[in-house]
Amino acid sequence: MTVMCRKNRICRSGFTLIEMLVVIAIIGIMMFIGLPSFEKLLTGSGVELTARNMTSKLGMTRNYAISNRKYVALLMPTSGLPDQYCYGATRMCIVKSAGTYDSGSLVTKYTFQQWVQGESWDFLNVGSSIVHLDNTPGFSATYAAHEEVDGVKCTDIGPSCASVDNMKAIIFKPAGKIACDTSAYDNRFVTLGEAVFSSGILVRKNTSNEVNIKIEKYTGRISYGID
Repeated sequence: MTVMCRKNRICRSGFTLIEMLVVIAIIGIMMFIGLPSFEKLLTGSGVELTARNMTSKLGMTRNYAISNRKYVALLMPTSGLPDQYCYGATRMCIVKSAGTYDSGSLVTKYTFQQWVQGESWDFLNVGSSIVHLDNTPGFSATYAAHEEVDGVKCTDIGPSCASVDNMKAIIFKPAGKIACDTSAYDNRFVTLGEAVFSSGILVRKNTSNEVNIKIEKYTGRISYGID
C-alpha cells in the first residue's frame, strides 16, 4: 500500500506477514469448499467429452476397415487386464473374418489377428467408463447380443496378458457395416457413464449421467446422444 509521509515524500509500505497469511488462508478455505463441485463438474463434462472422442475413434476404426478391406475391431476390455484398462481403454486390431455365434450367450466370437500398426491403448477421461456394450442402449447388469475377441496378444502390458479372451468389441466389416451373426443382427450401443473400476468391481457414480453411442446395423453410421 502507499502512504504519504512528511515533506510530501511518498513512502511504500507492503502487506504484513499476518495479512498475507490471512489472505492465503481465505483462498485455501474457498478452494476447499469449491473443490468437490469443481471435480463433479469436470467429471460430468468428461462423459460428454469421452463420448465425442469415442465417436471419433469408432469412425476411425470403420474407415480403416473400409480402406484396408479388413475386419477391424475396436477393443473395449472388461476383464483379463489390469484395472486401468478394464472399462476405461480402447485399441484397434485386425481380426479374422470368420465369427462364431453362440445362440445361448448371444455372443459372436472373433479371433485376434494383429494390432493395427501405429496404434496403442487409448484411455478414457478420468472418471468416465464404458459401462455397457451390446444391442440395447443404457446400462444393464447383463449383456445381450454383442461381439468378443479371443486370443488378444497383450504382452506389452505384461507376461500374464500374453493371450486374453472374451474381450468385448465393436467390429466393422470391409464394407463399413458392423460384423455380427445374422441371428443377432441389430444396432450396437456403447454406453458411457461416470464410473471407476477397482479390484474387479465397476463402481458407478451419478447414474443419470449417461451417453449412448449408436452404431447403425445396416450402414455402420455412428451417432451419440441416443437415449
